[in-house]
Amino acid sequence: MANLTFQFPDGAPVALGYLIVTLDQDADAPGGLTLSAGRATKVFLDSSGTVANPITIPSSSLFPPTAQYIIKVFTAQGELIRGPYNTKT
Repeated sequence: MANLTFQFPDGAPVALGYLIVTLDQDADAPGGLTLSAGRATKVFLDSSGTVANPITIPSSSLFPPTAQYIIKVFTAQGELIRGPYNTKT
């Protein structure tokens, strides 16, 4: 998720908002990591709406290769503004 910036429809950044990221299925990652489907991870956005501290595990490095991230975008006040949507990184 490095360098991802999130905006409202009017172009304003989702300042200090956050993402909830899950996987659509269990997957194995490099380094012997096993990631469980449905286990949510909260990812914070900075004042520009950019992922503040990216830790990236591209879906292309997951096994099975059909694994996708499910992302929901929230405002700083906790209002859902986008998602859920599936994505491959």
